[in-house]
Amino acid sequence: MVPTMCMAAVFTMASAAVQANQSSSGSSCPSVNEPQNVVSLLQTKLHTNVFTDGDGGYLDGLELSWNDKWQTDLDAAVLSALAMPIMVVSTRHEVCMVDSFISHAENASLDTILHMGLDQESHAHCVDRSIKMTGAKLHCLDFSGWIPGLEGGPSGISNDNAGFNSVIFNKVAFSRVVLLKHAVQTARDGVLMIDADIVLHGDLPGFISQIPRSPGVQIMAASGLAPNHPNLGLIWVDKSSTDLLKRWLSALKVHGELNGGELDQDILLKTDGFWKSFQYIDLAVVGQCAQGGRLATHYNCVDSKITKMKEDGVWKPVANICQE
Repeated sequence: MVPTMCMAAVFTMASAAVQANQSSSGSSCPSVNEPQNVVSLLQTKLHTNVFTDGDGGYLDGLELSWNDKWQTDLDAAVLSALAMPIMVVSTRHEVCMVDSFISHAENASLDTILHMGLDQESHAHCVDRSIKMTGAKLHCLDFSGWIPGLEGGPSGISNDNAGFNSVIFNKVAFSRVVLLKHAVQTARDGVLMIDADIVLHGDLPGFISQIPRSPGVQIMAASGLAPNHPNLGLIWVDKSSTDLLKRWLSALKVHGELNGGELDQDILLKTDGFWKSFQYIDLAVVGQCAQGGRLATHYNCVDSKITKMKEDGVWKPVANICQE
């Protein structure tokens, strides 16, 4: 196991290496091989479950390696939104799922879509997809290289996900909390993060912006089918949620396991202060388990999401590579 302090030191050296590589061509860069070797060692280590025995090194690493350019690009995209932006996070595993999601978001006449591409393939597809947009603004934010070890999982780009509760699945899921913490800092109306397996039928952000919120509410999420168990396929947060997001991250560092174990949403439910700051989005508005909601339908609880979407006539990717 790599102790948290050592992990922080490694990420600091990795960050220095990145900054050195990004300096002008006229700058000297002594001993460049040493930090590169450190980065390689770090990436190898993070391919495994570093949460063993409560070691929160993976999330510590994500936070320490966050750079100013990513924040600047994210702030610019959020501030350009005329209405509440939606945010979708993806890897190459679900490129076609995201393509279909974007089609529905555009048909719903939404204003701004923030696509967080965690690898080169997902980001490249977003850039190509943005050229085809005729309505909503699609901002392609490139976070490739931020999370090591995303290369495995099911092959291809037309999967339901990277493998439910797998290491890659949980790396992505846990990273979303970090992304939300940074996204809300400049969001006037908050940010609505939506999983790509949710089909939008109407202006869900507009609806959520009009929901009367009880005093102290810092987070809203879709209602799950089970009592007292929200589904985090859809989450609204704003700047007032920052402390709650930080507590969620702290809980993930202690209780989270990359290789199976409790899901990120299960840990959130046990996070200090969650229930007193939470409000449901009604099940009639966002349907679960492929049961239609008025403004959105979540294709969870089904064996093959893509197959079910095709059966329901809602599989709408536009990329030629997704037409198979």
